[in-house]
Amino acid sequence: MEDLRVLLFLHIINAFLLSMTGLRLFGYRSSLRTLITLSITYGVAVWIVRGIYGHYHIPLGTHTIILTLIFSLLIRTIGKVNWGIALGAALVSSSLGMLGGGISILIIQFFQLSVTDVLSNPWLHVLIGHTENVFLVIMLIVNSRFGFTLTKPLEKQVSRDN
Repeated sequence: MEDLRVLLFLHIINAFLLSMTGLRLFGYRSSLRTLITLSITYGVAVWIVRGIYGHYHIPLGTHTIILTLIFSLLIRTIGKVNWGIALGAALVSSSLGMLGGGISILIIQFFQLSVTDVLSNPWLHVLIGHTENVFLVIMLIVNSRFGFTLTKPLEKQVSRDN
């Protein structure tokens, strides 16, 4: 299993940003309680899945699909939204996180680190891991400042058609 510090200081915080960003981009403003419940539950799921992958030496990659499915199920059940919103929120926020992962790779290359170096040092893992949150935070700012959602253009189209 990954270090407990990685769960507490990376996965749960990342899960909070994924949850809030995904739901807000689909026009949902969930309660803090719902977001915290989603964050802890999904953060632990990430920690466990990554631990299983590490223990059985399964190459990372497919874990993203598994975690996105778990995340959409959690959004559906904990967030109490329909399947379309749950899948959309999980896919969009996970995609934003993956885009941020590209920044992580650039930082690792720039400092001539190996993935093993990063994964074996909990604080370096947390630090590098938070670079994946860049696009999530940007979209939260855009949503908060300009009220941008992915569904607003659709809502305007429906009202024009009526």
